[in-house]
Amino acid sequence: MSTYFSSVKLFFKRFFIVLFIYQICRLLFYFFNRNAFENITAKGFLGGIHFDLSAIAYINLLFALLHFIPGNFKYKPNY
Repeated sequence: MSTYFSSVKLFFKRFFIVLFIYQICRLLFYFFNRNAFENITAKGFLGGIHFDLSAIAYINLLFALLHFIPGNFKYKPNY
């Protein structure tokens, strides 16, 4: 059972790393295109996190489903 919880913990670490990378990309995009965004607020900028979470969830849906299935098959090379 501890390997299952460590697997779930690993999934959430990976998820937050991907979310962090998305936020860095958002900041870089804003930095290089500041003149196109004159009336942006912090609330609007942070609202993008909602979009990022949904995009990451849809992109990684199959990976998440296979990651949360309990069993030791995940540790075999064929998986």
